[in-house]
Amino acid sequence: MKRFIPIFWLLALALPLRSVRFPFINYRSSEGLPQSNVTALLQDRDGIIWVGTQSGIGRFDGARFETLTTLDGLAGNYITDLELDREGGVWAASQQGLSRIRHAQVVSVLLPESFVRDIAYSPIDRVLWALTSNGLFTVRDGVAERFERILDPALLRGLAAGRSGMVFYGRDAVMLLKNGRLQSFPAPGEVVFAKEAEGHLFVGCRDGLYVLNPFGEFKKYSGLPEGMDPVRDILFDVQKNLWIAGRGGVFYKDLQTGAGTVFTMDSGLVYDRASHLLLDRENNIFIGTEFGLSQLSRHIFRMYGPEDGLPSTQVWDILEDGDGLLLACDDGVAELRGGRIRAFAVNRLLANRSVRAIIKMGPHRYFLGCREGDIFEWDGAGRLAVLTSGVNVLYALRDSRDRAWFATDRGLLRYDGGEFTWLRQGLNDPIVWDIAELEPGTLLVGTRRGVQVLRDGTFVHSPWEEQVGPITVNDIFVVSPREVLLAMERNGLIWLRGDGVKRLGPEQGMLHNDVWSVLRDDNGHIWMNTTAGMERYDRDGTFAHFNKRTGLFGDEGCIHAALKSRSGNLYFGVVPGLVEYSFFADETPPRRPVLMLRDPLVKGTPRRLGPATPLPHDQNTVEFRFICPTTSRETSPLYKTRLFPFDNDWSLPGRGTTVRYTNLPPGTYTFQALANNGGDEWFGLDRRIVFTIRRPFWKQWWFVTLEALLALAALAAVVQLRVRALQRQKRRLEEVVQARTAEIAEKNLELARLSITDPLTG
Repeated sequence: MKRFIPIFWLLALALPLRSVRFPFINYRSSEGLPQSNVTALLQDRDGIIWVGTQSGIGRFDGARFETLTTLDGLAGNYITDLELDREGGVWAASQQGLSRIRHAQVVSVLLPESFVRDIAYSPIDRVLWALTSNGLFTVRDGVAERFERILDPALLRGLAAGRSGMVFYGRDAVMLLKNGRLQSFPAPGEVVFAKEAEGHLFVGCRDGLYVLNPFGEFKKYSGLPEGMDPVRDILFDVQKNLWIAGRGGVFYKDLQTGAGTVFTMDSGLVYDRASHLLLDRENNIFIGTEFGLSQLSRHIFRMYGPEDGLPSTQVWDILEDGDGLLLACDDGVAELRGGRIRAFAVNRLLANRSVRAIIKMGPHRYFLGCREGDIFEWDGAGRLAVLTSGVNVLYALRDSRDRAWFATDRGLLRYDGGEFTWLRQGLNDPIVWDIAELEPGTLLVGTRRGVQVLRDGTFVHSPWEEQVGPITVNDIFVVSPREVLLAMERNGLIWLRGDGVKRLGPEQGMLHNDVWSVLRDDNGHIWMNTTAGMERYDRDGTFAHFNKRTGLFGDEGCIHAALKSRSGNLYFGVVPGLVEYSFFADETPPRRPVLMLRDPLVKGTPRRLGPATPLPHDQNTVEFRFICPTTSRETSPLYKTRLFPFDNDWSLPGRGTTVRYTNLPPGTYTFQALANNGGDEWFGLDRRIVFTIRRPFWKQWWFVTLEALLALAALAAVVQLRVRALQRQKRRLEEVVQARTAEIAEKNLELARLSITDPLTG
């Protein structure tokens, strides 16, 4: 059932607050922001976060910032506001003018006044409203027109667009422009901002937050804690909880329980003076302040360490006790109740001891098992008595028959209320790391050599022993008598279901194969505490990772330190302390990221490619860039690419966001990339870059044709010259033949004459 609490029921609620540390990820100029004073926040359709500052715009894709300034075409660097229009264009208002950015193209819009104080895009009128230093304008199709219906626009402080119309506010009045009708309401104070949310109009003033009721009156929200004035921004998250940004940080109000939290620098916020709030498409919260940007994951973690009252940085066991928790730590025990940690005075007797287990045996009766050789009986207050000594406890359990079981480095120890009994017969290894009750009378025992079944005090054969093998079992979580989760050392997670077994490790997406504790939440997700952070295995087969990179205060988990409370909240021991996860039964899944294909680099220079802009033959080295902008650091998208017809198949999945091709032969190519942010579904097939590399001129058809014609002409010329030479040679031969023939004839006549003539007489 959806939660619904009328907004006016909350005006009188003012509950006690507490300060909690949350996993904030903070960004300043040292992390890539153009400048640390955040003046505007926006997310575009592709998922890019736009951050306005006094020195330009920072565009954040979840991994890095890209800076946009006047060098890139902006009208000015001091950004006063950012707005998104219907076509996906981003408008940037600055002290030097107004600009629109679309597909990396920056276009400036001329206004009579260059100092643009505030802008808002009205989806109803499809028009951008711009408030300058002395005028109010509408901008449509790049043309600005002055709005004359407000008598003295110089008195306006700002404006906002809502679902039903436009809101204008000044020192003395708040005006609504709806269906062409302009209504004016007396301002409840000096208005700093206005915003329509959840069907109500909110205004922030110097003295608090107000909401306009159906009778046209502003009523003050009385649940705001001290030190938050003036209120600069609000939002409602996907759970319909209220977030308020002000001078004293950010106030979060759970509208179902009425519990409130103030986020300040002590809670991990980058700076206390918060001015802008943004709920992104992945349900994460971005908070802009006067000295940096903070990001808070949609996964609500709370963190407690020694500075909050824990006896040490290591929590070994967690016991739910009434409406609170008891924590077994090094150097003592502590209590988490009402969001606060309280250490016990009895810890002075537990100094230099590692309390590895805590179990409740009755009212005001607890057993504490220590690694250093003692089991204590404790009354939950100041009395501590030694129950037995010489036992190095690694874990403990109270079964359904009210017997206490202790896992030790010398076997399994049972306490039935009268005496201790060792159970070693049939145990495959003396070091027992964990025990869990499979069903009444039956225990699962995890040792250095696998898992065993203990039924009514006797070890019995189980097919699970062969399926698991002789490997170290660190922790056991029983889902049902036929479904068990085993946290293993160096072997990841083993999931036993009936007669089947499934293994999860780095090959399936885990960060580390040392699993120290495991549990399953009420949504069916499996949580593992590992050496490299907390891992969540979702029902769709995907992993999410939580560690220092996602804002937690540590990476390495503690053995056995995992608990699912009756409320559904989860608790984990993570060095240096305790992590609490707030469970949501109706958790809203985030929207899928959008795959972006950026302009490729041709010989190192960005260039937009297409069929109409072919590349010269010598510009055949192309680097393709692609990314799924995602702000959820717990999951990193996988990519695979293909350049058709150069590649025969898709590349192997990887996390790289560039691919480079060199010496591409002439031809027409289609580049495609696919992305996967979890599961079996790959998306982005509709995104592609089609381009052509021209053939060199000596391979063009006209050149080849001309070359062939020239060859034919040359051949014809050669043939013609040869024919003429042969003809000349023929004529010369004929002339020689004729001359020789005449000479021979003359000789023949001379011979005939000599044959009949006497040489002496004639």
